[in-house]
Amino acid sequence: MTIKDVLIYSLSVEALLLLALFIVSEIRGDARFRRMSDMVTESHQLLAKSIDARDAERQAWAVERQQLLDRIQAPSFGEYKQAEVRTIKAQNGVKEPPPLEQL
Repeated sequence: MTIKDVLIYSLSVEALLLLALFIVSEIRGDARFRRMSDMVTESHQLLAKSIDARDAERQAWAVERQQLLDRIQAPSFGEYKQAEVRTIKAQNGVKEPPPLEQL
């Protein structure tokens, strides 16, 4: 069970508790419970944003790590740059001219 699974489980349990708190506050007409419920809801929203931001950061790190590995494993910096330029041109739809040997 990962940290994300534990957080999701705990959020589910707290959501059920919030629902019960909301029902009790509606029955009793107590505004204090509603304020507490709003504060907990806001904290859950902040936690969800934090988890999403951390996941996005980890994905960015994975991309950066892969780029560094590609650069380290390339036979030379020139070949690495050529491959990088080819990739960018392929993404933009620019066709390369045939090599001079084929002309």
